[in-house]
Amino acid sequence: MLVVGAGAEGVHHRLGRALTGARAAGWNLLGVDHVVAAASRLKGEPGDIVAWTLETFAPVLVLVTDEVDPGQELPSGTETRSVDADVLVRALAELREPTGLLQAGDDGDVDGDPGDLAVAALQAVLAPLRPKGLQVHEYRPRASIVIACHNLDGYTHEVVRSSLEQTFDDFEVVVVDDGSTDRTAELLETYASNPKVRVVTQPNVGGTGRMDLVQNRLIRESRGELIAWIGGDDVNAPRRLEVQVQAFDDDPGLDVCHGAAYFIDEQSHLTGRGFRPPFPYDDMSMLRQIIHTNLVGAPSVMVRRSAMEQHGLFEQGLASDYHFWLKTAGILRYRYLPQVLVHYRRHAASLSTSTAGAERTIRDSMRLRSLVLASRPLEDFFPELRHAPGRAAETEASVALGNALLQIDAHLALQAYEVALGHGSADAFHNAAIAHVLAGEADAARASVRTAIQLDPLCSVLEDALSGRGDVQVGLRRPRGHLGGVVEAARNAWGGTVRRWDGTTLQTQRAYLGFVPGRDDLARGALEMWASRTHSSHCLRWVVPSVPGRAQETFDRLVAAAGGLDLADAADIAIEEVDDLGLLPPQEDPWSVLPGEGEQRLTGLLASEEALEVFTRWVSQAQWSSLQSGGEAWLPA
Repeated sequence: MLVVGAGAEGVHHRLGRALTGARAAGWNLLGVDHVVAAASRLKGEPGDIVAWTLETFAPVLVLVTDEVDPGQELPSGTETRSVDADVLVRALAELREPTGLLQAGDDGDVDGDPGDLAVAALQAVLAPLRPKGLQVHEYRPRASIVIACHNLDGYTHEVVRSSLEQTFDDFEVVVVDDGSTDRTAELLETYASNPKVRVVTQPNVGGTGRMDLVQNRLIRESRGELIAWIGGDDVNAPRRLEVQVQAFDDDPGLDVCHGAAYFIDEQSHLTGRGFRPPFPYDDMSMLRQIIHTNLVGAPSVMVRRSAMEQHGLFEQGLASDYHFWLKTAGILRYRYLPQVLVHYRRHAASLSTSTAGAERTIRDSMRLRSLVLASRPLEDFFPELRHAPGRAAETEASVALGNALLQIDAHLALQAYEVALGHGSADAFHNAAIAHVLAGEADAARASVRTAIQLDPLCSVLEDALSGRGDVQVGLRRPRGHLGGVVEAARNAWGGTVRRWDGTTLQTQRAYLGFVPGRDDLARGALEMWASRTHSSHCLRWVVPSVPGRAQETFDRLVAAAGGLDLADAADIAIEEVDDLGLLPPQEDPWSVLPGEGEQRLTGLLASEEALEVFTRWVSQAQWSSLQSGGEAWLPA
């Protein structure tokens, strides 16, 4: 069934939320926002997203809300009904959670007001489309690798073969050929006899900028519980599915798992270290960080299907993957694996790395940031505010968020300052004046300066700077302490449940400390120190990095070095596969909205006696350190 109406494609509108809820309950529903569809003409093909949806999915029923122009051309044979938007939202809610209050009798009568009657009548129309549920014989693989292709025949074999050559076996490969005009379809045909591969061909829609429609088609065509994304010109690492599925097995609450990548060129030659999170994140900080810097490399992502369905799949736009991270940051559980899961190709025709493609992606990312700023409350960016609500901390949070965004766009900063401006903050008006100047809005800048001076005469220096009187330098005003106190208190109170990027809690201090060949004496010394100075009640964790695929060798070496030691009551020691310590997120966020925000972590190799001494001091300090002390220590080489 297809629903055409305002807000049908996003969770920020009541109709979109109602459709998302019904889909999560198993109903096969599509939604098209006619306003967004009319604007999806970046290349002019196709000019009508509604027509593309009808041609591609052939729905048996189309419901058009009453605010849509009825002049829409629909193919013959498609049953179309005009419905009141309010009635449709109520009916969709009943589909998800039936109340039993709106059951029509055999004659169609129902007690209640006309609105109830309309809802019951619409339910009767929808009843034949009720999902039948999973059939016993229907095979559902654990994971689905999904690939979108458009005119990438030079890389088609490589991406499909790398997807098939996985060390994990319970998976399928789903490819959507988005209207390719080169040899892509011909090359994909060679996999027709492979039971793991399924190819779907559709008219091109990605060229309109609606990559969300391509990605959502992949979701609908796939069957796996876990969905792994890969670009049509990228390459999967052989153990990608194995390590990501294991991450989900280890953490049933995990929703999104992403990893690192190496860059490759047109000839598949490695050209350097690719993406990794540019700074550490956790459940509470992620949204206020990802709003200015994308932390997730989309080609490396594996996501739980149920999480996507519950949050409305991908939504309108070229950067629809980034939008999904934005709308679910702080809601879904994210985990980063410091392993190279994909090889990410950069070439002249790439949608995201070519000059033209990058410019389009940047423009769309700015639009999505503005959308999320408008749709998510300040408490989503600073969940710590819910621990100790207060006007002063809320005002400072608004200023801090605006200051971070001012580094990428003045208008986004002004949008973030709105809460503080509404509170009459002199600091907010001071900073807004600077943002207006950067945006080229001189009159608005002068108005903000006048208000700032009325609230705080010390802001008069702004007036001198704007008028060019003297050699005056003006900087941004920053939070004065209320917010920092609230954040620290909340993170201390909730630190046992809030998760970091590596799955550990905020209370846990970690050392990523590896062994080196030929220095078993240092490994033994470190283990003796750990056994004598730590206890299982301490929130400490020693992660021993292992080369991927050789965790058993690392374990055997650890056991040999610990011979005779009693580690049963010591703090946690874990072996984790890490391709390169340089793939760990750097120590702090240089754009942090709060001074000192970061994580305390020791990183390095046990290669010298000095390194062992540093590790020993770190253990003593970490047991009593503040959660918000921040920073990262590196062992001496």
